[in-house]
Amino acid sequence: WQHVGEEDTNLPHGSRFALDLAQHDHRQVLRFLLALAAREVSEPREEAPEDVLDRLVDCKWTEDALAAQEGDWKLTWLEAMPEKGTLTCVYRNDEEAINQVARKELAEKYLGIFV
Repeated sequence: WQHVGEEDTNLPHGSRFALDLAQHDHRQVLRFLLALAAREVSEPREEAPEDVLDRLVDCKWTEDALAAQEGDWKLTWLEAMPEKGTLTCVYRNDEEAINQVARKELAEKYLGIFV
């Protein structure tokens, strides 16, 4: 949980996740990633202020196109996550946006990890 998004710590696939939504543990990991992505927001860059970096990128769901989901699928899934299909995504770090307090809090809430 502390090193989410680091290529060299999340082996074998680095910051790429493949989550089977039929499995409770995988849904909990996705809840953690979705909540963390909402808390680790990057500041707009001076050279491209309209381009705010998204934490979860290259997301694909085997059951449907995520763009076809009504509203923002990430917010919707935090409320009511599907229980079928596989979601693949990459968690992209931004060193300036890493929030260890949020990571610890969300790891306790969603993953049952108490430090």
